[in-house]
Amino acid sequence: MKIQVMAPCYGPPGTEKIAERFIHSARHFGYPEPYLYGLGRLSPGSPHGGDMQGTWVVEELEKSDADLVICCDCADVIFTGPLGYMLEKYYEFKNGFVIGAEQADHGFNQELRDGMLKLHLEAKGRYGNVNIGYWIGERLYAKDVLEKAIKLYRGTPWILDNPQAWLPYGMIKNTIDFALDRNAVIFQSCAAGDRGCIKVENGRTHNTETDTWPCCIHFNGSSGNLEAYDQLYREVIR
Repeated sequence: MKIQVMAPCYGPPGTEKIAERFIHSARHFGYPEPYLYGLGRLSPGSPHGGDMQGTWVVEELEKSDADLVICCDCADVIFTGPLGYMLEKYYEFKNGFVIGAEQADHGFNQELRDGMLKLHLEAKGRYGNVNIGYWIGERLYAKDVLEKAIKLYRGTPWILDNPQAWLPYGMIKNTIDFALDRNAVIFQSCAAGDRGCIKVENGRTHNTETDTWPCCIHFNGSSGNLEAYDQLYREVIR
Protein backbone atom coordinates (compact mmCIF):
# COMPACT_ATOMS: atom_id res chain seq x y z
CA MET A 1 0.00 0.00 0.00
CA LYS A 2 1.35 3.39 -1.00
CA ILE A 3 0.75 6.23 1.47
CA GLN A 4 1.19 9.88 0.62
CA VAL A 5 1.34 12.90 2.91
CA MET A 6 0.28 16.00 1.00
CA ALA A 7 -0.04 19.59 2.15
CA PRO A 8 -1.01 22.85 0.44
CA CYS A 9 1.83 25.35 0.26
CA TYR A 10 0.73 28.08 -2.11
CA GLY A 11 2.94 31.05 -2.73
CA PRO A 12 6.16 32.31 -4.33
CA PRO A 13 9.56 30.61 -3.97
CA GLY A 14 10.59 30.52 -0.34
CA THR A 15 7.06 29.82 0.91
CA GLU A 16 8.09 26.24 1.63
CA LYS A 17 10.08 27.47 4.65
CA ILE A 18 6.80 27.62 6.59
CA ALA A 19 6.68 23.81 6.40
CA GLU A 20 10.04 23.08 8.03
CA ARG A 21 8.63 22.05 11.42
CA PHE A 22 5.82 20.09 9.79
CA ILE A 23 8.29 18.14 7.62
CA HIS A 24 10.64 17.55 10.55
CA SER A 25 7.77 16.13 12.61
CA ALA A 26 6.78 13.81 9.75
CA ARG A 27 10.32 12.44 9.55
CA HIS A 28 10.51 12.14 13.33
CA PHE A 29 7.42 9.92 13.51
CA GLY A 30 8.03 7.81 10.40
CA TYR A 31 5.63 9.33 7.87
CA PRO A 32 6.38 9.45 4.14
CA GLU A 33 8.20 12.58 3.05
CA PRO A 34 5.47 15.23 2.68
CA TYR A 35 4.58 16.48 -0.77
CA LEU A 36 3.99 20.23 -0.74
CA TYR A 37 1.66 21.14 -3.56
CA GLY A 38 0.89 24.58 -4.92
CA LEU A 39 4.40 26.02 -4.72
CA GLY A 40 4.63 28.88 -7.18
CA ARG A 41 0.85 29.16 -7.40
CA LEU A 42 -0.63 32.23 -5.77
CA SER A 43 -3.36 31.67 -3.24
CA PRO A 44 -6.75 33.30 -3.77
CA GLY A 45 -6.24 35.39 -0.66
CA SER A 46 -7.62 33.02 1.96
CA PRO A 47 -6.69 29.52 3.09
CA HIS A 48 -10.41 28.86 3.29
CA GLY A 49 -11.11 29.32 -0.40
CA GLY A 50 -13.16 26.65 -2.11
CA ASP A 51 -10.43 26.08 -4.67
CA MET A 52 -7.53 25.76 -2.22
CA GLN A 53 -9.33 23.21 -0.06
CA GLY A 54 -11.63 21.76 -2.70
CA THR A 55 -11.04 21.76 -6.45
CA TRP A 56 -7.26 22.10 -6.25
CA VAL A 57 -7.09 19.23 -3.78
CA VAL A 58 -9.11 17.10 -6.21
CA GLU A 59 -6.57 17.95 -8.92
CA GLU A 60 -3.75 16.67 -6.72
CA LEU A 61 -5.64 13.50 -5.85
CA GLU A 62 -6.15 12.83 -9.57
CA LYS A 63 -2.39 13.15 -10.19
CA SER A 64 -1.43 10.93 -7.26
CA ASP A 65 -0.93 7.16 -7.44
CA ALA A 66 -1.19 6.65 -3.67
CA ASP A 67 -3.69 4.26 -2.12
CA LEU A 68 -4.07 6.26 1.07
CA VAL A 69 -3.61 10.01 1.55
CA ILE A 70 -2.99 12.08 4.66
CA CYS A 71 -3.76 15.69 3.80
CA CYS A 72 -3.17 18.59 6.18
CA ASP A 73 -2.01 22.16 6.37
CA CYS A 74 1.73 22.63 6.69
CA ALA A 75 2.23 26.02 8.32
CA ASP A 76 0.45 25.28 11.61
CA VAL A 77 0.29 21.47 11.81
CA ILE A 78 2.73 18.98 13.31
CA PHE A 79 2.65 15.22 13.73
CA THR A 80 2.90 14.10 17.34
CA GLY A 81 2.47 10.34 17.02
CA PRO A 82 3.70 7.53 14.75
CA LEU A 83 2.27 6.58 11.39
CA GLY A 84 1.45 3.06 12.55
CA TYR A 85 -0.71 4.44 15.35
CA MET A 86 -2.56 6.77 13.00
CA LEU A 87 -3.30 3.93 10.60
CA GLU A 88 -4.52 1.67 13.41
CA LYS A 89 -6.96 4.33 14.61
CA TYR A 90 -8.03 5.23 11.08
CA TYR A 91 -9.10 1.67 10.31
CA GLU A 92 -11.12 1.55 13.53
CA PHE A 93 -13.42 4.22 12.06
CA LYS A 94 -14.42 1.79 9.28
CA ASN A 95 -14.87 4.66 6.85
CA GLY A 96 -12.80 5.62 3.82
CA PHE A 97 -12.60 9.30 4.72
CA VAL A 98 -11.93 10.58 8.26
CA ILE A 99 -11.79 14.31 8.97
CA GLY A 100 -10.56 16.12 12.05
CA ALA A 101 -12.95 18.12 14.20
CA GLU A 102 -13.03 21.22 16.36
CA GLN A 103 -15.45 22.99 18.65
CA ALA A 104 -15.76 26.25 16.72
CA ASP A 105 -18.64 26.66 14.27
CA HIS A 106 -17.84 28.21 10.88
CA GLY A 107 -21.04 27.42 9.00
CA PHE A 108 -22.76 30.84 8.99
CA ASN A 109 -26.09 29.19 8.24
CA GLN A 110 -28.71 28.36 10.90
CA GLU A 111 -29.78 25.12 9.24
CA LEU A 112 -26.19 23.94 9.21
CA ARG A 113 -25.55 25.03 12.78
CA ASP A 114 -28.70 23.36 14.09
CA GLY A 115 -28.09 20.17 12.13
CA MET A 116 -24.50 19.77 13.28
CA LEU A 117 -25.45 20.54 16.88
CA LYS A 118 -28.09 17.81 16.76
CA LEU A 119 -25.60 15.27 15.40
CA HIS A 120 -23.02 16.41 17.94
CA LEU A 121 -25.37 15.86 20.88
CA GLU A 122 -26.41 12.47 19.54
CA ALA A 123 -22.81 11.37 19.08
CA LYS A 124 -21.79 12.63 22.56
CA GLY A 125 -18.31 13.51 21.32
CA ARG A 126 -16.24 16.44 22.51
CA TYR A 127 -15.69 18.10 19.12
CA GLY A 128 -18.68 18.73 16.91
CA ASN A 129 -17.60 20.60 13.79
CA VAL A 130 -15.47 19.83 10.76
CA ASN A 131 -11.92 21.18 10.58
CA ILE A 132 -10.87 20.74 6.95
CA GLY A 133 -7.22 21.41 7.84
CA TYR A 134 -6.51 17.68 8.25
CA TRP A 135 -7.93 14.40 7.02
CA ILE A 136 -6.97 10.85 6.09
CA GLY A 137 -8.62 8.71 3.46
CA GLU A 138 -8.50 6.27 0.60
CA ARG A 139 -7.41 8.47 -2.29
CA LEU A 140 -10.18 7.61 -4.75
CA TYR A 141 -12.88 7.70 -2.10
CA ALA A 142 -11.62 11.04 -0.78
CA LYS A 143 -11.69 12.41 -4.32
CA ASP A 144 -15.27 11.21 -4.80
CA VAL A 145 -16.38 12.74 -1.50
CA LEU A 146 -14.84 16.13 -2.30
CA GLU A 147 -16.23 16.12 -5.83
CA LYS A 148 -19.70 15.34 -4.53
CA ALA A 149 -19.44 18.12 -1.93
CA ILE A 150 -18.43 20.60 -4.63
CA LYS A 151 -21.19 19.50 -6.99
CA LEU A 152 -23.95 19.52 -4.39
CA TYR A 153 -23.14 22.45 -2.14
CA ARG A 154 -20.76 24.93 -3.73
CA GLY A 155 -22.46 28.30 -3.81
CA THR A 156 -25.01 27.47 -1.10
CA PRO A 157 -26.13 30.82 0.36
CA TRP A 158 -24.95 31.97 3.77
CA ILE A 159 -22.34 29.30 4.33
CA LEU A 160 -18.57 29.42 4.13
CA ASP A 161 -17.97 28.41 0.52
CA ASN A 162 -15.47 25.62 1.02
CA PRO A 163 -15.42 21.99 2.23
CA GLN A 164 -15.50 23.09 5.86
CA ALA A 165 -19.18 23.91 5.25
CA TRP A 166 -19.99 21.75 2.21
CA LEU A 167 -19.07 18.52 3.98
CA PRO A 168 -21.17 19.21 7.11
CA TYR A 169 -24.05 20.10 4.83
CA GLY A 170 -23.73 16.68 3.27
CA MET A 171 -23.57 15.14 6.74
CA ILE A 172 -26.79 16.71 8.00
CA LYS A 173 -28.60 15.92 4.75
CA ASN A 174 -27.19 12.39 4.68
CA THR A 175 -25.84 12.79 1.14
CA ILE A 176 -22.12 12.45 1.87
CA ASP A 177 -20.58 9.62 3.88
CA PHE A 178 -17.49 10.37 5.94
CA ALA A 179 -16.40 10.03 9.57
CA LEU A 180 -15.73 12.92 11.91
CA ASP A 181 -13.04 12.43 14.54
CA ARG A 182 -15.20 13.79 17.36
CA ASN A 183 -12.93 12.71 20.22
CA ALA A 184 -9.53 13.64 18.81
CA VAL A 185 -8.47 10.04 18.35
CA ILE A 186 -6.22 11.07 15.45
CA PHE A 187 -6.62 14.82 14.93
CA GLN A 188 -6.54 17.58 17.53
CA SER A 189 -7.43 21.24 17.12
CA CYS A 190 -5.64 23.77 19.30
CA ALA A 191 -7.64 26.70 17.98
CA ALA A 192 -6.05 30.13 18.34
CA GLY A 193 -3.15 28.54 20.19
CA ASP A 194 -5.25 27.16 23.04
CA ARG A 195 -3.82 23.79 24.05
CA GLY A 196 -6.43 23.35 26.77
CA CYS A 197 -6.47 19.70 27.79
CA ILE A 198 -3.46 18.70 25.67
CA LYS A 199 -0.46 17.52 27.65
CA VAL A 200 2.84 16.11 26.42
CA GLU A 201 3.65 12.77 28.02
CA ASN A 202 6.65 10.69 27.01
CA GLY A 203 6.98 12.52 23.71
CA ARG A 204 3.30 12.11 22.76
CA THR A 205 0.29 14.39 22.99
CA HIS A 206 -2.44 13.28 25.37
CA ASN A 207 -5.97 14.71 25.40
CA THR A 208 -6.74 14.34 29.09
CA GLU A 209 -10.48 14.95 28.65
CA THR A 210 -11.12 12.30 25.98
CA ASP A 211 -8.17 10.16 27.12
CA THR A 212 -6.96 9.86 23.54
CA TRP A 213 -3.51 10.31 22.00
CA PRO A 214 -3.96 12.42 18.87
CA CYS A 215 -1.05 12.33 16.45
CA CYS A 216 -1.76 15.31 14.22
CA ILE A 217 -2.15 18.71 15.88
CA HIS A 218 -3.54 21.79 14.13
CA PHE A 219 -3.08 25.29 15.54
CA ASN A 220 -5.87 26.69 13.39
CA GLY A 221 -7.03 30.26 13.76
CA SER A 222 -3.75 31.45 15.21
CA SER A 223 -3.55 34.36 12.72
CA GLY A 224 0.20 34.08 12.35
CA ASN A 225 0.88 33.93 16.10
CA LEU A 226 2.55 30.53 16.29
CA GLU A 227 4.14 30.81 19.72
CA ALA A 228 2.05 27.92 21.10
CA TYR A 229 2.77 25.88 17.96
CA ASP A 230 6.50 26.45 18.37
CA GLN A 231 6.33 25.51 22.03
CA LEU A 232 4.58 22.21 21.34
CA TYR A 233 7.03 21.47 18.54
CA ARG A 234 9.95 21.96 20.93
CA GLU A 235 8.32 19.76 23.56
CA VAL A 236 7.57 16.88 21.23
CA ILE A 237 10.39 16.97 18.67
CA ARG A 238 13.50 17.01 20.80
